[in-house]
Amino acid sequence: MAEYVVMRCDFVPLNGIIVVTAYSGSAGAPSIALGTDAAVALQILDNSGFEIQDATSDANGYSYTLYTGDQVTPPPYLVDRIGESVTIETDAGTITGVLQLVGTDVIQVLEPTGDILLIPIPSINAVY
Repeated sequence: MAEYVVMRCDFVPLNGIIVVTAYSGSAGAPSIALGTDAAVALQILDNSGFEIQDATSDANGYSYTLYTGDQVTPPPYLVDRIGESVTIETDAGTITGVLQLVGTDVIQVLEPTGDILLIPIPSINAVY
């Protein structure tokens, strides 16, 4: 199973370095202390077998998503429906709403009531 890390690194104006300001990962990810130099954190992750799969930047710093092993990709039939009204059937019941987000193992649906539901992809029986 793929291990993952999501890491945010921000610019520190006083000393001119970029440090880790947020860090989250699966159980197999090495621990990285907040405040660690971004280059050091990325080297630790690289040494542990993690590879950058996505990186974005803004005026304040950088965000990274790293994986090890085979990266799980969301089902294309769900990705193609983002922003559309869908009906999702699960063993727990039927949900109707706008598909907002498709992750590797969960989707997010906005119901007409304004409620946001997270539905594990393995529990989906049908989408229409």
